[in-house]
Amino acid sequence: MKPSKLVADVPDLDAPQGEVMSITGQAAGPTTEFLRFVSASPVSARIGGFTEDMRAEGSGTLDLKLVMPLRHVVDTAVDGAFRFSANRLWLGTVLPVLEQAGGTVRFSAEDLSIPQAQARFLGEPLRLSAQTGKDGAVRFDASGGVSAAALRALAEGAALDHLSGRADWRAQI
Repeated sequence: MKPSKLVADVPDLDAPQGEVMSITGQAAGPTTEFLRFVSASPVSARIGGFTEDMRAEGSGTLDLKLVMPLRHVVDTAVDGAFRFSANRLWLGTVLPVLEQAGGTVRFSAEDLSIPQAQARFLGEPLRLSAQTGKDGAVRFDASGGVSAAALRALAEGAALDHLSGRADWRAQI
């Protein structure tokens, strides 16, 4: 990702409150770089390494703020948001590609949320949201539709030859 605006507030280390440095910035670039950033961050453990097998085509913008206690860097606070649109996303090797994916991913060292994202999945609209619960687990809520023709394109089987129409679906992960 290429930083476009970066501001670092470097404290006077001789001052009593001079032990905290803050960095704020924006960057734009390929979504694959953002996925690598998430996989290498503390957020990855919170989401069970969910992004590790993801691939993407497209780009987005990142807003990031770090507040770093210089004498105890482990307590660094992270607050960010990644916005993307018109991306192609692969959620691993089993699921078909998400086309025209877009939304906002908000994150901190403790939380991840997706207020609303959308894509085309199996030719149908998909909606997705996510939120870190009080127990620390991230819950994903997805809904969409699927046509019999899309199912036949994915898998073979005599039973699928007798299906027609479409059905709505919903998943909570």
